[in-house]
Amino acid sequence: MPHRSCYFRAVFTATALSVGCVHASAAVEFTREADRFSLACLLFPLLTGGGYPWSFGGGTGSPAERVANKQFAMVSNPPGTKVPPAVEAAYFALPVDVMVLFERALVGDPAARPSPSEWVKALRRMGA
Repeated sequence: MPHRSCYFRAVFTATALSVGCVHASAAVEFTREADRFSLACLLFPLLTGGGYPWSFGGGTGSPAERVANKQFAMVSNPPGTKVPPAVEAAYFALPVDVMVLFERALVGDPAARPSPSEWVKALRRMGA
C-alpha cells in the first residue's frame, strides 16, 4: 500500500517521484517500487565501497537530475563518467546476478524492480 510523506531526499526516490518534485513540502506518494529503488541505492555503496550510483565524476546534472535521467555509474554509463578505479573494480567483481539486480532496480521497468527477498538470496549466495 502506498504511503504519503512530506519528507524525502530526491536522490533516494525513484525517477517518477523525483521529476517535478521541487518543494520538500509537497506530498509525495511512495510505493513498493520506490522503496525497491531506494534499497538498491543503499546497497550500491555497501557493495562497492564507493558512493551512490549517481555520484560519479564527470557528466552533467545534479544528483536529482541524474536520477531522473537514469544516469548511473557502471549501470548506464553516461558520457563523461569518471568512477574511482576501486569502485569500478568492486562493482565488476560482483556476481553477475547482483549486477543484473542493480540494472533492474535502477534503469529497468519499475514494476520489475527486485524485491528485498531477491536481494537477500543474491547476497547470501555471495556470502555477504
